[in-house]
Amino acid sequence: MLKILGKYSLIIICLYFCYLTGKALWQVSLNLATYFKEKFGETYIIGPISFYIVCIWFILCFSSIIVILFINSYNPLAIKLVKFTLTFLIVFIIYIGPLIMLGIMILLNVPIEQLTIVFAVMSFIAVTFKKGKQLVLKIYNKINDLL
Repeated sequence: MLKILGKYSLIIICLYFCYLTGKALWQVSLNLATYFKEKFGETYIIGPISFYIVCIWFILCFSSIIVILFINSYNPLAIKLVKFTLTFLIVFIIYIGPLIMLGIMILLNVPIEQLTIVFAVMSFIAVTFKKGKQLVLKIYNKINDLL
């Protein structure tokens, strides 16, 4: 009973911190948005970047709740759910999110100079993919050891 109570209190604390960080992130995003509007003029580069960051935070909070709930479960379906959730989090951060961000930037007719910055960041991610692959394999090995 005490273990379940601790788990739920940890989830409530995580939700509270998500609320606080989300509130602070919103305020910082508003300040950055006004600065970027002054800096980049008529282009709308902040929208896709903020969409990517907000999506990462949402998926990270959702994943942490699922992992906390089902990490000690002996149900094979719950273990698969934890693995799927963590896999989706990693794949979204590395691949899906930047591609969506780039696609939105292209649809919004962001100038080529600003798109080159995005391509440079995505190229950096591609170059460091081998290190990322090793990190993902280490995470899976830890998950398999724990479960």
